[in-house]
Amino acid sequence: MKTALLLEDYAPMRELIGDVMRHAFKGIEVTEVETVQQARALLETRTFNLALVDLGLPDGSGTEVIEFLSGHHPQTYTVVATMFDDDHNLFAALRAGAKGYLLKEEPAPRLIALIKGIVQGNPPLSAGIARRILAHFSSPPAERQLPCLLSPRERDVLRLISQGLQRKEISRELGISLHTTCDYIKEVYRKLNVSSRAEAASKALAFNL
Repeated sequence: MKTALLLEDYAPMRELIGDVMRHAFKGIEVTEVETVQQARALLETRTFNLALVDLGLPDGSGTEVIEFLSGHHPQTYTVVATMFDDDHNLFAALRAGAKGYLLKEEPAPRLIALIKGIVQGNPPLSAGIARRILAHFSSPPAERQLPCLLSPRERDVLRLISQGLQRKEISRELGISLHTTCDYIKEVYRKLNVSSRAEAASKALAFNL
């Protein structure tokens, strides 16, 4: 692994993931971009051995970049690095061509170990993600077709919204950054097809959260 593309819009996380890749592969050249548009423009002229792609981006979804890489640069080993741990995002990314799926909440040493495993032929999967994949394919076919709603973390966010907590308060309560909290709230709204806190709270009551 000599060259890597890192697509991440949140600067502190971009620095962390960049350091993880540099520790995993000594001397690797990491090129950082922040948006889908920047990534697509770069990939028109460059190829990379490795790509770590976030999903929730300011101008779209990282799955668009994964699909482009799969179609135009199949030799690139593409891995998701995200905070989304739900089936919807997981399987959309895998269908798009991702070969690994890492959760940003993993400790840095664990992320380094998982990424280093690529050269031994081990797909980099966070433990919780591996369990989700196994549960999905071990469930009856009818259950797999049921619409996936919220991940455990998203349910936590919805519960706190229903209790009247604001974004900064939710961030402190769950021990996550404000940026990550905002991403979770957007994902909850999208999945529940709501556009306000009142609507989200109503859904929480319906779910008895």
